[in-house]
Amino acid sequence: MQINISKTLFLSLILSLQTISAKIPEGAKEKKTPIVKKNNELKKSSEDLSDKDDLGDILKDLFEEKDDNPKGKSKNILTLLKELEELEKEEKRLKEEAKAKKKLESENASSKAFSIADPSQIKETLNSVILNEKAQKQLNMVIKFFKEPQIFSEIGAERPRGILLEGPPGTGKTSIGRALAKEAGCKFFYANGSDFDAKFVGEGAKAIGELFKVARENSPSIIFIDEIDTIAKKRTGEESRFHSQTLTKFLTELDGFLQSDDSVVVIATTNKRDHMDEAVLRFGRFGIEVKIDNPDQESRKRILSLYISKIKLSDKVHQYEVNELAAKAEGFSGADLKKVVQQSALNAIMDNRKTVEYKDLEAVYKQIKEEKKRAKKANRKNQIPDYVQNAMLSNDSFV
Repeated sequence: MQINISKTLFLSLILSLQTISAKIPEGAKEKKTPIVKKNNELKKSSEDLSDKDDLGDILKDLFEEKDDNPKGKSKNILTLLKELEELEKEEKRLKEEAKAKKKLESENASSKAFSIADPSQIKETLNSVILNEKAQKQLNMVIKFFKEPQIFSEIGAERPRGILLEGPPGTGKTSIGRALAKEAGCKFFYANGSDFDAKFVGEGAKAIGELFKVARENSPSIIFIDEIDTIAKKRTGEESRFHSQTLTKFLTELDGFLQSDDSVVVIATTNKRDHMDEAVLRFGRFGIEVKIDNPDQESRKRILSLYISKIKLSDKVHQYEVNELAAKAEGFSGADLKKVVQQSALNAIMDNRKTVEYKDLEAVYKQIKEEKKRAKKANRKNQIPDYVQNAMLSNDSFV
C-alpha cells in the first residue's frame, strides 16, 4: 500500500512539535517538571525527524519504536505526544484540585472563629453558677424564651434576642452562657470578639455572617460572644475599615434575625460597656443587661465551699476558718477564689503533703490580695484625673 503524503505535511507537524516548548513558562522550564522533561524529549525527536529526507524513515520515526537506546526501545513521536497530553491533563486536574481546596479553606476559615457545643457536652447549670437574686431572675426569663415562648406572645412582649452580661473578669460570665444553653437544651456557639479581628478586608464580616448562618440552621441555639467590646467599640471615624465592616455586618445580622422566628439568642459579655457603640446597646438589639459583680460574702462562702469540696482538705481545717477567709476576700472574683484553692493544692504537692492545710489557703489569699493592691496602685498612677480630662476637652490649647 502506497502512502501519498508530502514531506511538507510532516515538516509542518515537526514545526508544531518544536513550538510546544515555547508555550511552557520560563519558571516551569527551570523546575524541570515532568511535562518539561517530556517536552524536551519530544523536541529532540522532532529535530532528528526534520533532518531526514526519506518519507519511510519519517514514518518509521513517527510510528515505530527504535532499538538504539541502550536502556531499551525509544518511544516514537506519537507515543511521546500522547504521554505529553496525559501529563498536561494530570497537571490541569491537580491545579483544579488545588484551586477547589483553596476555595474550601477560604469558606471554612470563618468557621474557625467559633466553636460549637451540644447541650449534652455542657457540665454547667444555673444551680452550679452562683448568682445574685436579680441576675438569677433575668436569666430564668431567657430559659422561658426557649421552653415557653408562648408566654411572651400572650402578654404582648417581644422575645429577648440579645443579652449583655456586664462585669469584671473572672465573674463566670462564660459559665453563665454555657449554663443557659444547658438549661434551655440548645446548641452553644462560642466565639471571642478578638476572633473576628480581620487580617484582610472582609474576613471579619464573613466570619460573623457564617456564625449567624450556622446558628440559625441549628436553632434553637445560643450565640455567645465573649469580649464583644472588641468588635462593638465606639465608632470615631478613625478606626480601620475592617472594624467598621465587621461591626456593620454584626448589626445587620442581629437586626435580621430579630425580625425572624428563629429561636436564637445572642449573649455577649463585656467589662467595658462605656467603650461600646450606642448602636449595639440599643434596646431592640440587647434588650436585657445583666450586671455580674464580684460575689458578696455569702456567695464567696458558697464558692469556696464548692471548690474546697473537690480537693483533699486536712481534718484540722474547720468550716469557721473557711468562712473567715471568705469574709476577708472582699473584691475577689470567682476565678480568684478558685485560684486560692487550686494553688493551695499545688503548694501542698510541692511540700510533699497529701492534704491541704489552712496555711496553704491563707498564703495564696495573701498573695492574690497583694497582687490586687499593686494592680490598683498602677492603674491609679496611670489614670488621668477627671479635672485634667475636663480641662483638655474644654480647652483645645490645654497642654
